[in-house]
Amino acid sequence: MKHLLRELLELSFSGLEEAKEILSITKDIQNHIQTEDIDSLNQALGCRQERISRVNLINAEADEKRKKLKEMFGATAFKETDKAKYHEADHIPDNEALTKELYKEIYHLEKANLKNMEDLLKKYKDSIEGVQKNKKAVNAYGRNTGIKQSVLLNHEV
Repeated sequence: MKHLLRELLELSFSGLEEAKEILSITKDIQNHIQTEDIDSLNQALGCRQERISRVNLINAEADEKRKKLKEMFGATAFKETDKAKYHEADHIPDNEALTKELYKEIYHLEKANLKNMEDLLKKYKDSIEGVQKNKKAVNAYGRNTGIKQSVLLNHEV
């Protein structure tokens, strides 16, 4: 049991660290949106996705350990575990609670980021549509001038 609890504790620490990194990257994303730094924004979004993928792996492994713990010892919650004997059982829920709080903060930042990204997309979409309209106007006016491409001939008269 001690070995499984130690592994779960390590996974909970890893999950907490990943949540801290995701929060930091989400704050960076907010800054990139405000400064309209599209390249850095795309880079940060990629980094955040990598972190999210790591969290998914950590969570899957932790779920597997919990299942094994329950099958082997019937422990459904860490409250049922003898904390004097297995002090790891006390820290796991604490880490998970901290992680949950970080994800709440990330969620609220991400809601604001999503709205700001939509506004930024709209701004660039309007700019692109303006360029497209300008191109159509140039093509329309260029057709009616009757100017043909000239050919210069080098003849002596």
